[in-house]
Amino acid sequence: EALLQNPEQGPFPALLKASQDSVAGIHQGFYHYGLEKRRWNGHFIREHSGGTGAFSAHVIRFNHTPISVVAMSSNSSIVSMYVAQEVAQMLVPPLPQNTAPNPNVPATAYKEKRIAPQALAGQYLSPKGSVIKIFAKGDTLMYKVGQNRAWDFEHLSGNMYSYNTESPIRIYFEKGSKKQFTIYFEEGTNVYTKLEAWQPETAYLEGLSGSYYNKETDTRFTLSTTNEGNLRLVKGRIDENVELLYEDNMKVGNYKFKAVRDGNQQVLALMVNYARLQNVRFVKEN
Repeated sequence: EALLQNPEQGPFPALLKASQDSVAGIHQGFYHYGLEKRRWNGHFIREHSGGTGAFSAHVIRFNHTPISVVAMSSNSSIVSMYVAQEVAQMLVPPLPQNTAPNPNVPATAYKEKRIAPQALAGQYLSPKGSVIKIFAKGDTLMYKVGQNRAWDFEHLSGNMYSYNTESPIRIYFEKGSKKQFTIYFEEGTNVYTKLEAWQPETAYLEGLSGSYYNKETDTRFTLSTTNEGNLRLVKGRIDENVELLYEDNMKVGNYKFKAVRDGNQQVLALMVNYARLQNVRFVKEN
């Protein structure tokens, strides 16, 4: 931590400094592959959590102070992130919150007539292929990614939302026929496009059914249709429903699958993605 705060004192100062900066074209938003850059209590910080089994750890580094907080726990009932935040709260007084709108956001977005939350519900696709679910609970707009719990958007005004009061990120749902929303980060934007409702026919599901194998991991699973018109994935004791996101894209839990087809539209393989695990090819055997 001392070297990361003072990289010029280390053996490779340029490398140490670069390791804490954003990589153009790759890093966007707050998550930077092992670093999370955000604002907390008015301060700009870098932080990250980690854990396995009963063990957990969290680090918070305050960008413009010589202070870092590291919490580690071997007790599964103690969340290290909360401990680190409590300690940080005592060491670094909060700054006045910046309530000014993100300068990249169209000023008119805050003044528009609000679109009813129910009208915004649906699945939205990011440029990188991830899907976020938007749904309404009364006047509250909510979002969910994968199997994670659902979270509320904070409504600011017009068609502008935020993740929470601490976040400078803004989410703008555009009016008209575009059916999309834009996430405005401090470093750029991300546009999510609404997916049309899609109900596959039986022949489509049968075309996906079969056994799939990856030689590198010596792993096999099968897809099969059900009487209810769904797909099931079976691998050993795992027997799960397949969630069809949109054509040739599906997921089970947090695993995402994309079908690869030949010129005759026959399924050749499924590409499997999970977090940093990308494009593991499972070849269709039959």
